[in-house]
Amino acid sequence: MKHLPMSKLNKSIGLHKIKYKGSVNMEMKISQEIIKEAETLIDSMISNLSFADNIPEDEVKDIVKEVVNYILQNNEIINRLYEIKSIDKYTFKHSINVCVLSIITGIYLDYGIYELIDLGIGAILHDIGKTKIPNSILNKPGKLTDDEYEMIKKHSSYGYEILKYNIGLDEKISRVALHHHEKVNGRGYPYGKRENEIDTYSKIVAITDVYDALTSNRIYRKKMKTFHAVDYIISMAGYQFNKRLVQTFAKNIPIYSKSKGVMLSNGHKGIVIDVREEFPTKPVVKVLYDRDCKLKNPYNIDLLESKVITVVDTLDDI
Repeated sequence: MKHLPMSKLNKSIGLHKIKYKGSVNMEMKISQEIIKEAETLIDSMISNLSFADNIPEDEVKDIVKEVVNYILQNNEIINRLYEIKSIDKYTFKHSINVCVLSIITGIYLDYGIYELIDLGIGAILHDIGKTKIPNSILNKPGKLTDDEYEMIKKHSSYGYEILKYNIGLDEKISRVALHHHEKVNGRGYPYGKRENEIDTYSKIVAITDVYDALTSNRIYRKKMKTFHAVDYIISMAGYQFNKRLVQTFAKNIPIYSKSKGVMLSNGHKGIVIDVREEFPTKPVVKVLYDRDCKLKNPYNIDLLESKVITVVDTLDDI
């Protein structure tokens, strides 16, 4: 990971500073409100992340904050985030989280500062098209009808139109809204594009979008445990997601730290003693307790080699 100096950003990166159409006081109030809430969400998101041992954690956090803060200097982006928040608070929080996770992934890919900014803008506005979807469909607690699902799917095309034609952002940024639901096997939407037809920014946001959705509580389901969500992402590599990007995402946002307590599917408890970079959801565990008591003879189990035993929960105390 290369060093990315942020102290002297060139202010002319092509962002269109379109003015808010209301009063100056209202514009300032909206900007302050959105920026303050975004900063709170960013701090919360970053503080809950863990980083691999070889990652300079403080540097990554500083870069993420500075990139997002720079993006939030743009009035049009602030106004669009205000629109998102007004129609759906979950989507607002989700947009911030996806932006943070995408920037972190970009850092691990050695992206330059302008690439991180473009990726961050695409990520933070990837769901802007949902402002065109009726709230009754967007937050429906039950199963969507076929017609309702088709309406939801239109948010990617709506988003592209807003970013490309209403705001005037570059094509590579606007495409993130359009393509973040495409799958590398050609079974995504809106166009069923395959691996080599999907741009890299969209492939990154596809991963971070799904990961954050899985690890968030929704009206229709409870959030998934982090390790289960990462396990799902890994299982979809080569089908839904790009393999190389999944590997980068998974190995640099570690699920287990050494000595972390875990509950196994057979009811036994132990601590993680080794995590392989290429198989982050399959640690080696020293089992210390069976279902009833502490073992006199603890034993090690490699979950990569086990076909039946998995981690079902993490434990703060063991």
